[in-house]
Amino acid sequence: IDNFTNYYIIPAMKKKIIIMLGIMILIAVIDTFLFPVRMTNRVSYAVSGSSDIYQDVVSGKTASGYYVSGDNECGYYTSSGEITHRYISEPDKQIAANDMGYVVYDKFGNAVSIFTNSGKLVKEISTLSYPHLIDGIPLVYLVKTNGCGFSSYTFGGDAHIVDFNTNSVITSISSNKYLFTLVSTLDGEMFIFGKTGELIDSYDYRGSAIKYIKSCAVDGNGKFAAVMGGLDPEMVSIYDISNKVAYKSFNTLDNLTYSGFLKFYDDMIFYETHNSIKYKHIGYGRSGSYSYQGDLYEFVISGTGEIALLSFKDNVTYIYVYRGDRVLSYYGEVSGRASSISFIGNDSIIFKIDESLIRLSHRVTG
Repeated sequence: IDNFTNYYIIPAMKKKIIIMLGIMILIAVIDTFLFPVRMTNRVSYAVSGSSDIYQDVVSGKTASGYYVSGDNECGYYTSSGEITHRYISEPDKQIAANDMGYVVYDKFGNAVSIFTNSGKLVKEISTLSYPHLIDGIPLVYLVKTNGCGFSSYTFGGDAHIVDFNTNSVITSISSNKYLFTLVSTLDGEMFIFGKTGELIDSYDYRGSAIKYIKSCAVDGNGKFAAVMGGLDPEMVSIYDISNKVAYKSFNTLDNLTYSGFLKFYDDMIFYETHNSIKYKHIGYGRSGSYSYQGDLYEFVISGTGEIALLSFKDNVTYIYVYRGDRVLSYYGEVSGRASSISFIGNDSIIFKIDESLIRLSHRVTG
């Protein structure tokens, strides 16, 4: 009996235990990679619903978000996903949009028409320019068709910055809630405009032997400006606007050939590298990163510091949502190209895929 137990029963029991452990590990792996990350007593996100972007338009309601579809369509929706306004341009027209409104323009840059997010025509402008809009900013920037100059208007139709010319092609425009405007150019110049549109300072980038600026950013209070520029090394240089002095610079340890993402949030500067968004605290140097697969094409930060980003590779969109402490609270993959991801209120995220708006909502896990 003892030999039978030792040679048959115990090995069989061990085999079953190993199989059960393997199944448990497999379930854990599937749960981790195919569903939102679960955290004990933490808030994460889960898909909570969807709506059709071609549903009937509901008038008289306030828009909470917007989507853009291709070069010729945009729409605005409520926090529950109802469409409040939709615009599809004519074949020879294109659009640019943000949460405040949209601009319809000729493909060849002959004229622009400014609309509110409810579809009210604000102003028509004859200009050889293309529009540039920034989320959360009630300004329409019109960059000249040759790239060497711009002007800006409010969504009320008033002129803000009037016909400013540059010596080189504009590479980036940034603004903040106080309407400070930062403009960078290919030859390494940065121009800083005050909230009433006046030029208050300029800066000549000298961070590396190859002198050009890829991206620029101004912080929320108008205290700091930053540029990403150069090659070998590629540098991020921060400028103190109030005191009109260079504040600090650091090497990104990367080299992006073209424009890279650059954004302030509180006392941190976020910047793009290959396959990750990195950040650095501009005061005491704390740093970290958010990794992703493929090419980054959307990155948003909520008012509470949550981060959502979309990346794309091999016809798959990767969706990442992080809490402010860098903990992943949602991960998903969808076939095709998702877009227009936005935080809606304090507990929801909406993004567009094909002809649908997909909602992610908070859930508390235990």
